[in-house]
Amino acid sequence: SKKDDLLNIYYTAATSYGANIESPSYAVMNIVNSVVKSGSFGTSKSDDKTGFIVGSLFGGTHNATKNVKVEGGWIYNLTGDSSVAADRANFIDVRMYITGGKIEMVVGGSDKTNTYGHRFIQATGGVIGYGIIGGNNAYNGENATLNGNTLIYVGGNTIVGDDNYIASNLSMYGIEPGTIFGSGNGSSNSLNNSVKNTNIIINDDAVIKNEIYLGGNYGTVKSDIDQTAQMIILGGKINNSVYLGGKYSGLGSSDYLTNANITINEGVINGAIYGGSNINGILFGDVSMTISGGTINEIYGGGK
Repeated sequence: SKKDDLLNIYYTAATSYGANIESPSYAVMNIVNSVVKSGSFGTSKSDDKTGFIVGSLFGGTHNATKNVKVEGGWIYNLTGDSSVAADRANFIDVRMYITGGKIEMVVGGSDKTNTYGHRFIQATGGVIGYGIIGGNNAYNGENATLNGNTLIYVGGNTIVGDDNYIASNLSMYGIEPGTIFGSGNGSSNSLNNSVKNTNIIINDDAVIKNEIYLGGNYGTVKSDIDQTAQMIILGGKINNSVYLGGKYSGLGSSDYLTNANITINEGVINGAIYGGSNINGILFGDVSMTISGGTINEIYGGGK
C-alpha cells in the first residue's frame, strides 16, 4: 500500500546487533516490546535474515523475554532470536502477536543457528504468504536446534498461503505456500534441526491453504523425556491435509517417546488426517485422535 511505501527497510530491523540484553528477572520480564503498524521490511529479499528480527541480528546474549506485535505493513521474514542464553531453555523467550499486515515467512526460532527458549506465535489476522516455521529455518542444511517448545495459534480471520503464489507454484526455503510446521525447516543435509515439543491450535475463521504438520519439514520433535505433542482444531478451514508427523521427518526417538494427539471439535479439512508423516519419518510413540465434530474427507491412523 502507499502507507507501507513511506517506510522502506531495505535489509532488516532488529532489536540489537551484538549487544547483551539483561532483565532484572529474566525468566518473566518483557524487556523488549516492538510494534509494527506499517512499512515494508526486507524489500531486498536478500537472505533468511531479511525482514524483522525480534532478537539480535548478530551476536550478543539475551537474558530477557522479547515480544513483537504486527498490526500492519509487509515483512519478508519475521524471525525470532538466535542470541539467547542457554539457561532460558525452559522459559518463553519470544512471543509473536500477528493481527494484520502481510508476512511472507514466520520463523519462531532462528535463521540458522542453535538457540534456546520456548516460542509463542499467535496469528489472529493478516496474511502469511508462505508459511509458519515453529523452530529454526536452516534451509541450507545447517545444524540448528531450538532447545525449547513451540506453541502456534492461528485463529481469527488469518490466511496462511497467498493464492497467487499457489497458482504460480512458488516456494520459499523449500516450503510451499500455505504450510504450517510445528518444528524446524532444514533440508535433506540437516543432521539435527529439532525442537523439544510442539503444540498447534487452529480456530475461528482461519484458512490454511495447504497443509499442517505437527512436526517439521526436515526438523524433528524430540526431548530427553517421554512427552506428548498436540494439535487442537476448534474451527477454521484447511485446504489440504493434516499430519501428526513431519514432511520428511518424524517425532521422538528410540530413547524417548513423543506421543502425538489430535483433538477436533469443529472446522473443515478438505484433505485427510494422517497419524504419521508425509514422505518420510518415523513416529516413536502412540497416536491418539479425538474427533467430536467438523468435516473431514479421510482419516488414516498411520502416515501417507
